[in-house]
Amino acid sequence: MRDTSQAVGVVDARNQNWADFRVFVQQFGAQICKLVNAATGASGAANIEPAGKYYLYTLYKLTVGSQAFDIQYFRPGSSLSDLAFNRLSGMMKVGQDDQLFQRHIGFIDEHMILIAQANGGPALSEKIATDSVDAWSRALGRWHGAISQKAPRRTASGTMYNYLRHLYRGEKHDVDEHRDFLQSLPVLEEVLVNTNSRLSHYTCLSDGQVCLTKPTAFRMMPLAWGLLESGLALSKRFPDHIEQIVDGLVQGWAEGGGQSNWEHATFREIVKVFCTIEPDTRHIHESHLAQGYLDAFNSTRGREEPRVELAFQSPHFDVKLKQPTKTAIKALRSRLIDIQCAPQIVEAEGQRPDAPIEPKVRSAAQSNPSNALGALCGACSGYCCQFGLQNHAYLKASDLAAFSETRPDLDHEGIADAYIDKIKSRHARNGCLFQGSKGCSLPRDMRSQTCNAYLCGSARQVLANEARLQKSKARVLFVAGSKGAPTLWSDTKTKPLSGA
Repeated sequence: MRDTSQAVGVVDARNQNWADFRVFVQQFGAQICKLVNAATGASGAANIEPAGKYYLYTLYKLTVGSQAFDIQYFRPGSSLSDLAFNRLSGMMKVGQDDQLFQRHIGFIDEHMILIAQANGGPALSEKIATDSVDAWSRALGRWHGAISQKAPRRTASGTMYNYLRHLYRGEKHDVDEHRDFLQSLPVLEEVLVNTNSRLSHYTCLSDGQVCLTKPTAFRMMPLAWGLLESGLALSKRFPDHIEQIVDGLVQGWAEGGGQSNWEHATFREIVKVFCTIEPDTRHIHESHLAQGYLDAFNSTRGREEPRVELAFQSPHFDVKLKQPTKTAIKALRSRLIDIQCAPQIVEAEGQRPDAPIEPKVRSAAQSNPSNALGALCGACSGYCCQFGLQNHAYLKASDLAAFSETRPDLDHEGIADAYIDKIKSRHARNGCLFQGSKGCSLPRDMRSQTCNAYLCGSARQVLANEARLQKSKARVLFVAGSKGAPTLWSDTKTKPLSGA
């Protein structure tokens, strides 16, 4: 295999340098070519080039003779990468016969490398035009309808309002305009769906069908969620053709074999709601907001009062307590028993039933948070925790297995009951059952790996400035909430300094 890294340019201003490219070629190049040759018979001069670096994987382009292939190399040592690789490889296998994805050539599982034959068709974003909105909306609907029949699924709870408001994070006034309607739609099951709505990630086939060529964002979401995301992407591109888009998606969904829990008119209305909401774009302006409040706050300080040197935007969850419902507790208990007993649920989550239990490891910063990080989480009040209600506190089979090793006297039901006993008499409304007025009611060793390891973008920014904070003892300001009246916090106090 010929190394052409010099020819394609090693330095790309948009990415980190490709210093690991040669290592990749040396370690896996020959093995990849053998897999390609065995699966397709492709022979001749082989060439591999870097084609992009993304959050979870690096993309390489391989040509062997006249044939082209895509190689995705997922980031090693990352639980998110492992989950994404398992989900993607599983979905590509089940959707192979219907040309829903590129033809998969092979997987190097132990190194999380995926090889697929490149699709030569044009991207949907380039092909679709005003006069073809109907046809391509219908084609997208057929794709989502077909893949929905093959995807793993699991039971769920909540309503479409819960998912749309908290997971999609639409603008409040847009979502709440449809609140009564969305709350009337119960979510009984979740399906593994593609939530990447970029039209450029689909290619157009000669027979008028579409094929997903960059499938990386698979998540367990309500049935048809991927279709809804596609509707939003289409409506942004063609805002004057929403009725055509909705009709095309709904018709295509049915043609592809897709089913829903609602009548046709209701299903059509759900799609239309997605096509007309505005996404939350406030994160684009968060740094400017924080800096603006820093300047305003310093302007109120007296001559002898210390100034604040750094400011961070903090997410925020307005915790209002309520009594947990028997239905929610029962659903959680059933879930905790299911994931210990039912291998198919474990597999649907992208976990291997026979995988060794990974120890729960936290960084020093998470185990012993600094004043600044502690104040950030205090200002936030558990924005990420609220999603634990429909996600069952993010508990996976591996989390329960690790806890069961410390309690060998308990069976599956006993383990579930040990968790249920930690639920307090009141929890955060619309939040996790373990989320109370003083934070999580679970001890660290009972929390999920997700909860123990997760750091939001604001927390990562604080940690990135940790050395500077410790060296200069700089005062820090957190702006909790980006609308209405944000609350100002300092790094040395556990209560707000003042209202803004």
